[in-house]
Amino acid sequence: MKYLKVGFVFLGLVVSKYANGFSYCKNDDPNFDTCLAKGIEDAVKSFKSGSSELGLKPIDPLPVDKITLGSGGGAVNLVQYYDGVSVHGLTNIKVTKAHYDKSKKTLAIENVFPKLSQKGHYKVNGAILSLPVQGDGQSTLDLENCEIKLTLQLSEDTIGGEKYFKIESCKASIKVQMLFENLFNGNKL
Repeated sequence: MKYLKVGFVFLGLVVSKYANGFSYCKNDDPNFDTCLAKGIEDAVKSFKSGSSELGLKPIDPLPVDKITLGSGGGAVNLVQYYDGVSVHGLTNIKVTKAHYDKSKKTLAIENVFPKLSQKGHYKVNGAILSLPVQGDGQSTLDLENCEIKLTLQLSEDTIGGEKYFKIESCKASIKVQMLFENLFNGNKL
């Protein structure tokens, strides 16, 4: 692929020859990573209201049906379940760094979001320092100046003679502050 058009959607990547207004980055450009970062940022911002051309729904707010976060062992052993989630603020992204490793087919992206907010129903079970934690209710997660590092493992796919990327896996590193209502099922400590 001589040129790469990039569109990053929440934790995904869209490569399409049909999308207008995207940055084109030459693979052999010494400033490829800078171009890639700008292209990802511009694409995410442009998808706020979705894209009928690409068949994409709006991404801000982004509806998420279910999220399961598990943590086992040690002082913190919690399993968190979320459903009916709405994530706000994705399109205020600032991509600070991006790098595509062609030989490994990995895309590493570092982002800063001035404010992300997640609202929805939660259920949590587990323990913190041997203290049982159980709860079920509404949750709001507000993240300010949130830094998220993503590593996407990609594979190439050919459809109709055109090469596309498929995301095989995504690893994320994130700092979070959380507020949960009814965390101990109404019991006072």
